[in-house]
Amino acid sequence: MDPFVEWVQLSDDITDGIMAWISIGIDPTADDEISSAATIYETGGVANENSMGGMGGGDGGPPDGGNGTAPPS
Repeated sequence: MDPFVEWVQLSDDITDGIMAWISIGIDPTADDEISSAATIYETGGVANENSMGGMGGGDGGPPDGGNGTAPPS
């Protein structure tokens, strides 16, 4: 299955719009157990040790802004 949105332009003029769609499949017989990757508490986030991976832990504080520096206080 193509994981991307498919689309078609409705006319030669883009201002007439586009029509877009996606296709998904669901297995109604699947019976999988799921669990959260982490839980957030008033004191911060805690990773679930039984999680199936992820990007690693953190201290549960706010993100750093993406450039390695802490946000202003």
